[in-house]
Amino acid sequence: MLLLVALLSACREDDAGTPQTKVRTISLNFPAIQPYTASRADDVNAVTNESTFHTADIWVFDSNTDDNATAAAYKHIEDAERYTTAGGELRIELTIPEEITTVDIYVITNSSATGLDANSTRSELQAATFNSKPDNETSSDLENKGLLMSRIITGIPVEDLSGGYDANTQLPLERGVAKIACFFAKESESTQAEITNITVSGATNMGSVFPAAVTYNARTSRPDAANVPTEAETMSGFSILPTPLSVSAVLDEGESLARGDDEDAQEYVDRLENTIHADHTNDYYLFEAKSDAITVTISYTVNGEYRESIPVTLNQIDVIRNHYVVITGYIPDQLQSMETDLNILVIPWGIKGNEEGIIEVPPFI
Repeated sequence: MLLLVALLSACREDDAGTPQTKVRTISLNFPAIQPYTASRADDVNAVTNESTFHTADIWVFDSNTDDNATAAAYKHIEDAERYTTAGGELRIELTIPEEITTVDIYVITNSSATGLDANSTRSELQAATFNSKPDNETSSDLENKGLLMSRIITGIPVEDLSGGYDANTQLPLERGVAKIACFFAKESESTQAEITNITVSGATNMGSVFPAAVTYNARTSRPDAANVPTEAETMSGFSILPTPLSVSAVLDEGESLARGDDEDAQEYVDRLENTIHADHTNDYYLFEAKSDAITVTISYTVNGEYRESIPVTLNQIDVIRNHYVVITGYIPDQLQSMETDLNILVIPWGIKGNEEGIIEVPPFI
């Protein structure tokens, strides 16, 4: 009996002598990239489900560790909508060792990437790719799974994450895909025009899970170059027009399909859709691609006569995640060729009042 008491005492002594890691709680705020749903911001061109969070994976690394390190904290959330505020902000708490003062955060929402978990290293995360996305805005996958959104933000002071949610810094994400749409109008009501097909060629078959990392001080900056996986391949052409599109929109005198000097990206798209009522395709989602990789071919008829545009290459520009490739076509009364009135514009997607990243490509002649 005395021996038993001695053994039990030794166990308590060992337990008491084991150092316990002190932890602190950090609160992370990931804002909606655009208004959460169209119904919550009717004055802004928002597509329902493009900003919805379904799942989330978050890795928090000590900034002082190398690319082979694993995270100091990791959290997987299967029901991220439950952690989303009415305004679309995703709010998550994690605990990290108290001695860490600066962190690097890797976050993925709605991920279709495989093989990533709590044991993933920085280098594994940075090399991760995905090859699944909704085809367009009408896809059931957009409603049920959403769009992959992600970010790597480095050098975040822990003290900026240690207050209440409302006091803490917001950490903006970026969608993992770009999107493309074509808008059309004509000069005369009497012109009978129909877009019979629009083919996109040269799109890539996968994307990088993460954009290039940004520092904490540059967290509101936008990607300015495509991050295309080295193993990505180009695909053959696919149509973004399932059925022919009759062009009924007529430009009033003084109207233009071109973006005005005083219009930001969102105001421009709003005007195309809600003021001009331009006839348009659905929004189709694309993985990122380098400049000169993608071509768009538009087939159409005018007054019953079949025409086909030359393949138009999206030259001078990358197709960048979270950017919107807007192609406008104007059909004049005395049509010679639509190419003289075909313009391409690449704008930030879903950012109101921010013109950074707008790239205008000269008209194709």
